[in-house]
Amino acid sequence: LMASIPPYWEAGRKIFALRMGDENTEEGKKILHEASPLFSVNKIKAPLLIIQGANDPRVNKAESDQIVIALRDKKAEVAYLLADDEGHGFAKPVNNLGLFAAAEKFLAQHVGTRYQESMAEDVAKRLKENTVDISKVTYAKKSVVPALKTWPSLSPDITTANYIYKGNLQVQGQNIPVEMQRSVIVNGEYLDITDNTSVMGQQIKDMATFTKTGLLPVKQITEQGPVKITSSYLQDKVDVVMDVNGKITSKSLQPEGIAFLDGAGSDMIIARFPLTPGYSTAFYVADGQVQKLKKIILKVTGNEMVNGINTTVVSLVNDDNANETTTLYIDPAKKMAIKLEQVLPAMMNARLTLSLQ
Repeated sequence: LMASIPPYWEAGRKIFALRMGDENTEEGKKILHEASPLFSVNKIKAPLLIIQGANDPRVNKAESDQIVIALRDKKAEVAYLLADDEGHGFAKPVNNLGLFAAAEKFLAQHVGTRYQESMAEDVAKRLKENTVDISKVTYAKKSVVPALKTWPSLSPDITTANYIYKGNLQVQGQNIPVEMQRSVIVNGEYLDITDNTSVMGQQIKDMATFTKTGLLPVKQITEQGPVKITSSYLQDKVDVVMDVNGKITSKSLQPEGIAFLDGAGSDMIIARFPLTPGYSTAFYVADGQVQKLKKIILKVTGNEMVNGINTTVVSLVNDDNANETTTLYIDPAKKMAIKLEQVLPAMMNARLTLSLQ
């Protein structure tokens, strides 16, 4: 929890450190360890119903998994509800109704209260989907794919051009139109790519700079409302600066391998990787909002026809959260994605789809 707090919540982090313990001191670590239910699992006597949103950015799913495993292994009474389309608390009525039904039955089983067995068909279906077989809960496995240590040799054949992508954002049953305009400019020794995205009247501007030769990332600037995030890619580190209404936080990140950016034009760079059948690799990207590194696993998963073009399908998955995925449908001739699909766990598993016009 403490590690997941973003830098712009610094005031909140200080309050949590005061109330619960400071993870950056030995004394604080001792307090946190002693207070943790995981390290006192043998003291837990009452049956426990654990409820988790898979996309909770604060209380990570892995924390619920590990307490379920610990209780299961000591033969304690434990039940587990996990919604793959929820975050910090359940927001969807069908999930909430299922939660209430499960909690009512759980209490009836253990303290003798009443419960209503009947429920709407859609609620019963969703509750069944959200009910986890605790015998199958395992610790999340990290990928064994090693991160790139050296930048691959890429063809520097990207030229000045403009593109338009259109699509939609599917979130909580809504289909919201999205349009993205891309500008590619060769600027001397550098390549500047800007994606301007319009969704629900909001503008998101993402600017990326690469070296013209080798296509190495140099800088990324993302602007949305009052937030501006600048990531500077240096030889062995990424310096990230976040400006929120003039309040600035910064951090220097040191990846154990190649650092890449997942913003404007990244599909055009990836399209120049050696995307042969079965090809896979990994690299790090800087998540500017939380100022941390994410390991991304890249895999060529096959081919698919898109608008009459036999595209190469490339999957990008966050090694720490398998729900966070991007799928690129790359035109081998154009050397860019003509379609992309992205799942956004922070937006309750919203799905963004964009197609080149």
